[in-house]
Amino acid sequence: MLNLDLRERSTFPAAAAAGLLACGLVAVPVPAHALPPAPLAPPACLQWGFAGPTGIVANGKTIVTFNGDGPSVNTSATANNLTVPISGFVDANKFISLSVSMPGPPPATETYAGAVGDDGIARGRISNTSPIVQSGGEWSTAAPLKCIKEAAPEKPKEGPTVSFDPIIGGLNVHITDRSGVTSQCTYDADGFTRTFRLEANSSTDLKIVPAIPKLDNWNINVTCDNGTSTQTTQFF
Repeated sequence: MLNLDLRERSTFPAAAAAGLLACGLVAVPVPAHALPPAPLAPPACLQWGFAGPTGIVANGKTIVTFNGDGPSVNTSATANNLTVPISGFVDANKFISLSVSMPGPPPATETYAGAVGDDGIARGRISNTSPIVQSGGEWSTAAPLKCIKEAAPEKPKEGPTVSFDPIIGGLNVHITDRSGVTSQCTYDADGFTRTFRLEANSSTDLKIVPAIPKLDNWNINVTCDNGTSTQTTQFF
């Protein structure tokens, strides 16, 4: 493929030259400072999509604009003074691909492929089918895409269940995990403490012997290093 200079491009028909320049078919690397600032977006987005006016930026300027709605687009775009077809999609793995059909001569397809970051900005590399221009420039969207499907918030882990059975000289404390995460826990009953390991979705027994009855409610706290806890009382 040829790397054309301005004199060579000036021999092209005006419409074709405008199309090539508008869509970045003569591509050079984008300097790092040319990418637009990226505001933070929710980190757990399952599906990004287009939401209204969308711009493609290369070499520090917007070269293609179009209106999109949802994770796919098949519409007309404006590239400089040309109206050209654009189609593409964002998939659930955050891969994005947009293709612009240029009239030529010769006709060419400019493709913007890349990925959507957690900030909602799509970034990638430019390629084209023209035999007379160079691929390889960088592109980004001018603004974040819209998160159209967010991940469900994580359900809080439940604290362990605690039950008691009297035994000779004290109590048997039966503790069952409900978090699904193995942890190290502490049993505290009005200052009487025991540490123990609680396997995920399993139970353990603590035999509290001797335990002197005080004929009153014991304030009992079970706290685990997986972030769960249970508070209860037991008359003993």
